[in-house]
Amino acid sequence: MTGADNERLASNGRRSSKNLLRAAVVVCCMVVWVLVTDLDLRAVWAAVLALPPVFAGLSLVSSLIGLYLHALRWRTLLAALEPDATITSFALFRRTLAGNFFGLFVPSSLGADAAYGFLTRDVYQRPADSWAVVGLARALGATSLIIVAGPAVQLSGASTVPAVAGVPLVALVALFATVGLPMWGSRVFRMAPERLRSWTTLDRALDNRSRYFAALLLSVVNAVAVATSYVVLVVGLAPGVSIGGAAAAALIAQFAHLVPSWFGLGAGQVALVVLLGGVGVDPEVAMAAAMVKWALGTTEALVGGLLFALGWTR
Repeated sequence: MTGADNERLASNGRRSSKNLLRAAVVVCCMVVWVLVTDLDLRAVWAAVLALPPVFAGLSLVSSLIGLYLHALRWRTLLAALEPDATITSFALFRRTLAGNFFGLFVPSSLGADAAYGFLTRDVYQRPADSWAVVGLARALGATSLIIVAGPAVQLSGASTVPAVAGVPLVALVALFATVGLPMWGSRVFRMAPERLRSWTTLDRALDNRSRYFAALLLSVVNAVAVATSYVVLVVGLAPGVSIGGAAAAALIAQFAHLVPSWFGLGAGQVALVVLLGGVGVDPEVAMAAAMVKWALGTTEALVGGLLFALGWTR
């Protein structure tokens, strides 16, 4: 092993340590927040047990639809770069599940993106193009949230706008801008070769505007599907809640998943509790919905790990 290889391994180790530290800090902040707000954990567990199974099932179905839309968007962007690619959307769906599995063990909410890039290198003439698609997909996802969250807040009712779209939204956007975006952007830039850094891949993707626009629409529908998986749980736990308000809160809370986390725990659950509180949902109920959603997402990821182990993601 050369000195350059040793230096590269040491650099990767330092970055992993930094990501682990960030994730640990976020999880500790979540624990402190739970203690400071005097959240009744027994009430949270009781709410989880009281959730009718049909709502958990509907949430899972909505989540799986969102994952398939993610794969379909992936296939659309692939077609913009590799028109002759033959891989199906369902095959990419299986790789999406596998990517989420590896994302569980990377101390960052963006760890799944790295897995997506590695799992799709074989479908491109230039393996580096997989990173371009990951970057485009992340940009489209953030754009779709911005597009959908604003109208959702307005439709949810004027009385909920200050609580849902005020300080919590500003804090989440600021957290993403200062922590999530720089961390992900610097990681991709360091890993990408010079050919990708020249933006030629992005130029080729943008040349096919119809597919790019279709991918944006898929991102919007995907954001709605993910929000629906949360709303179904909230409705099951608190039948009288404003569906529009819960939807607005669930859409905005998705921004929080772009900051570091550990096993998917962290800012996302806190954001959902804070935002749902703005539309009248009790903290214990909101936390119960967040934890059921986390359990369902973890189950999906474990299925993806099984598919990968069996070789069904190739």
